[in-house]
Amino acid sequence: TDHNLILGTDRLVEKILKLLRAGENPELLAYGFHLGLAECITAACLCAREQTGIETAALTGGCYQNTLLLGLTIDHLEAEGFRVLTHNMVPPNDGGIALGQAVCLMAKQQHQERSGK
Repeated sequence: TDHNLILGTDRLVEKILKLLRAGENPELLAYGFHLGLAECITAACLCAREQTGIETAALTGGCYQNTLLLGLTIDHLEAEGFRVLTHNMVPPNDGGIALGQAVCLMAKQQHQERSGK
């Protein structure tokens, strides 16, 4: 089974651009883009659940600093029965990566101290 999931956002962007060129309201289009992206993410999670049986989705990465995208994605995933994990104490972007790197370094140093190396 192919476990690679690629979001088909090209059609979404093409649709938004077409509507923008036709003079549609940019604010409504921006909302529509976020809604469409949340729907794409949900579709990918549904596909992943079919392949794996996993019913928990962890939303992380810099794009989830966007509260609109985060809220829409949570709503869609929960409506599909997913348990949704989000960041609470650590930011979903580079700050979280930096914290992870610091924890790894600290663990490595502690291991070296215990083993006398």
